[in-house]
Amino acid sequence: MVVDAAQSASANPSSPIDVVWSDRTLTLRDEDLFGMRASALSEQFLRRVFHVEDVRSVEVDRSQATALVRYKPGRRGAVDMLQRMATAIRSAATESTLDLIAPDPASPKWTLHRCHDLISSWEVASDRPGLARLRHAAMSADPAFAVRIAHQAEKLQGVLHIRRGLLTDDLTIRFDPSRTRVERLVRELELAAREGHDSDAGLTEASYKEAAAPSPVKFGAANAAIALATVSDFVLPAAWPVTAALLIGTNLRTFGQAARQVSEGRVGLPVLYTGIAAATLATNRFLPWATMSWMMRYWKHRSHEQSAAAQRGLLGEVVHRQPFARLAAGVGVEISAPVHGLGPGDVVLVGAGERIPIDGKIVRGHALVDERIVRGVSGRSRKKPDDLVHAGSIVTAGEIGVEVGAAGRGERSRATLLARATTAATRAGAHAQTQATAGQRFAERAVVPTLATAGLGLLVGGAPTALAVMRTDYASGPGHASSIENLQAIAQCVREGIVVRDPDALGRLLDVDVFLIDHHPALEATEPEIASVRVFPGHSEYQVLRFAASALHDLDDERSPALRAACEARRIPPLEGVAIEYGGDLTLRVEDQTVKVGNLGGDLPEPPAGPPERDDETDSPAAAPLDSLMVGVDGQIAGLIHFRRSSRLTAAAAIHELRGCSERSLAIGLISERADARLGRLADAMGVDFHEAGLSNDDVAHLIRACRKRGLTIAYVGDCLARPAAAREADLAIGLDARDLLDLDCNPAVAVFLQPDLDKLAALYDVAGSQLEGMRAAQSSALLPNLFCVAGAFLLGFTSMTTVIVTNLATYSTYARNASAIRGLEHRLSQFTPRRRSRRARPDAPRTP
Repeated sequence: MVVDAAQSASANPSSPIDVVWSDRTLTLRDEDLFGMRASALSEQFLRRVFHVEDVRSVEVDRSQATALVRYKPGRRGAVDMLQRMATAIRSAATESTLDLIAPDPASPKWTLHRCHDLISSWEVASDRPGLARLRHAAMSADPAFAVRIAHQAEKLQGVLHIRRGLLTDDLTIRFDPSRTRVERLVRELELAAREGHDSDAGLTEASYKEAAAPSPVKFGAANAAIALATVSDFVLPAAWPVTAALLIGTNLRTFGQAARQVSEGRVGLPVLYTGIAAATLATNRFLPWATMSWMMRYWKHRSHEQSAAAQRGLLGEVVHRQPFARLAAGVGVEISAPVHGLGPGDVVLVGAGERIPIDGKIVRGHALVDERIVRGVSGRSRKKPDDLVHAGSIVTAGEIGVEVGAAGRGERSRATLLARATTAATRAGAHAQTQATAGQRFAERAVVPTLATAGLGLLVGGAPTALAVMRTDYASGPGHASSIENLQAIAQCVREGIVVRDPDALGRLLDVDVFLIDHHPALEATEPEIASVRVFPGHSEYQVLRFAASALHDLDDERSPALRAACEARRIPPLEGVAIEYGGDLTLRVEDQTVKVGNLGGDLPEPPAGPPERDDETDSPAAAPLDSLMVGVDGQIAGLIHFRRSSRLTAAAAIHELRGCSERSLAIGLISERADARLGRLADAMGVDFHEAGLSNDDVAHLIRACRKRGLTIAYVGDCLARPAAAREADLAIGLDARDLLDLDCNPAVAVFLQPDLDKLAALYDVAGSQLEGMRAAQSSALLPNLFCVAGAFLLGFTSMTTVIVTNLATYSTYARNASAIRGLEHRLSQFTPRRRSRRARPDAPRTP
């Protein structure tokens, strides 16, 4: 190593320059460049020194006024490297070729790394197609920073999976190379690292950590118990008083809860755990107790981690706001900017596969947008200039420019309000682990039989047999499954346009005997049907209907069911795997043909007369006109499809499907606050069992109380904000229309529909049924191994340690099944499928003469 203390001729005599180099590093000391009084020359130096491609990083310590330059050793040695660096430093032309993210000038120490042509504080430890491993010095020094950055990285466009190193300060990112690249990831993580708050919609940093970060589980006492129990059971039996004192000390709260339960005439889990402690002291064998205590903490820890990961994976689209956006900065120029820094008038570019980060108006382009999460619609929506879009929607085809409105990032945006409601529901599910969840209730029901069987074991085999019986664990597996099933239920409801307030209460839907549906204008909407199909020469009705149905099959278009019904009636198969372009018209490429499907608009030929319109529909949604469709093939008009309103109510099909979902004989009634004679005709058309008009809020509440006194389970479906007394009296309250999402916090409903569509009742039944099946599977996984342990204690001489091993294997099977279910649900939710619709009547559409 050579030390050159010579000063530069141009340097200030009061600021000496020291240079120390080796075959891999170069250390510079200059108070003017790197000290606490460093000027803009420091940034110039960094840009020029990184112009040498072999330079990998520069570490600056301002307190020591030093810069450590690390480089790859060249073939010609260190002298050649120094000459190349000196040339780069002297050349001003090298500054503009690199993109340098300047470090924080207030920081006393920092390191910059090269990522292709980008210089930042993130080190690229590994870079392969679709996989990158990044490092940042702050991740090991600040655990909170590491958690925040990992969560932010999960929300970046194109990121598929994140894994944070346990012992190292690295972040492994798996991404889609067609949607992002390493330089963009590094740039956005650099911006995220400098933000002082999380960009989740509607969440503060504290509330986000509470909702998403795994709750810490302390293992100190459990580890000490394992060590002391091993010593007292196998090494030094005389140490048993110390182990016994630890057992008593760690269970004082349990003993108090058991005493309180006994004084109230109840027997629950605290009583069972007190019995286990007493039997452990009687047998003087502590290792099974210590092992079970440690395993219960372990499964609680894994449960928290799995729940947090499931929440991020299943609900990330709702509770996370896109942290960065592509901002149009000029003709053909775009930059990456933090969403929270956007202002009115900024234009954000959103392409296929990207989420819209803000509320705004489209100012350029056409696109197909999935708005199911934020608006609750049944399919994808076609968007054009001047249409409004909401944050959280996903562009599935096309590219648009969205102008930020005055309230684009406000607290009143739908994305913010839905994020708050969903986060509140997940918190309710998390807190329910310590309350009377389905898993907790299942374990409580097993306490009395377990104590009775343990008493029999005490008579037959003494304290060891009784302890082996009591060691059974009915709580861990079902308790963990309960929180996971709640999260899955919330995620499925979100995709159906349903905001769940209390996921644990959805199971009551399966026990409902009576539905009271409050009148809503949307209930009067009628189904569209095809009025006529006009086919032009050289084409066929088969072609026209098939092309139109395929173009609209997954769109939020009320004409789509009518087209699908006409095709099914004629046995016309849908087109499979056809690419569709979404512009002013829908363009399909079918073999060697170019097919365009679009609205006809303008002056329409008069369609054949349909059923007479009802005289009470003038102001209802049923009176909305239906535009005709025009189908063109290779630039020629192939046909016109005209639509009309039928006399069939859309709600009638939903009521019919609702009856099919329930295993009970449902009684469904229609009620209204207005004394309107038309209610009877509407009730007959819907197919409900009874109707009542002129009911005030108190009347409805009284009706529900009367039904419940007869032992009936009542579900109220309607405006729960307008009838709060009725909603609270019912066993289950469902909001038919979210209206103003600002009122979600005070809405007494268990679930709220984003659209007034009774089809969602059947979807809610599906979710509740799936939730119940998952809980039953978890309970079976806990019940069978525990019964085997009980039988083994009497017949095979099972010890309490054997019971501990078998029951924990059962808990592991539940954990593994939950992990598999989460992965399967994440995959299903990532694939777009049009939301279910009630099965409509399918009359044959009029044929062309």
